[in-house]
Amino acid sequence: MTIERKEITMEDVKETSETTEQQPEEKTYTQADFEALQAEWTQERETLTQKVSELQQKMEQQLITQAFTQTATQKGFANPEKLLQVLNLSNVRVGEDGQVTGLDELFDAIGQVKPDKPKTIGGPTQIGADTNGTISASQIQLEEAAERARQSGRIEDVAFFSQLKTKFFGGN
Repeated sequence: MTIERKEITMEDVKETSETTEQQPEEKTYTQADFEALQAEWTQERETLTQKVSELQQKMEQQLITQAFTQTATQKGFANPEKLLQVLNLSNVRVGEDGQVTGLDELFDAIGQVKPDKPKTIGGPTQIGADTNGTISASQIQLEEAAERARQSGRIEDVAFFSQLKTKFFGGN
């Protein structure tokens, strides 16, 4: 085993001293420096805590929306997105275990609401009758004009009946 000897020159010494000089010196911190760093870290921690809280709230809202849509679809609602826009989901919560609670109560409440029976359009009506079933004055006047036009057959009576009918019923 042979060991090779290397001769050390003045340049090698200069390179070594330059490398040593480039190493940072240890800094001593004062109490003011420590307090400034501590305040900066506290501010950063508060900012990060706030961001985490906001992200948790968004995640919970997304979980609630997803669970609501899934449950509404299972219960047979055709358009859960529209239903979601009109409902108050403030009592629906996400538990520590990540499970959404309160949806069953919400859908039970929705199931108890019965819509009013729609009104029939174009159904049979009793023309000229009041809500009590009595005949109105306009109906009596129209019937008298029709009878007079039938009995007399005069053009003036038929025209008067036609005018009354147009006035009361819009030309039918």
